[in-house]
Amino acid sequence: MIRFLINKNGTYYLTTGRLLEYDPAAARGKPKQEEGVREVEKEFKRIRDLPHTFYEAVEITSDSFSPINTGQIDGG
Repeated sequence: MIRFLINKNGTYYLTTGRLLEYDPAAARGKPKQEEGVREVEKEFKRIRDLPHTFYEAVEITSDSFSPINTGQIDGG
């Protein structure tokens, strides 16, 4: 499982659930997936260009990393 630790204004967030992938190489020749990749790329660039939308993130590679959290943010 790929996990990321993100620092946003001094608060840390750890991804622990499903991580969706949008890989242009994997989508090649599949029109719906190619469109999905283009949509994600366009939205990423739009948000990237807004002020205060970049945060530090690192990949967690240790399976034993499991600190106690202070809450949970629901993704739905």
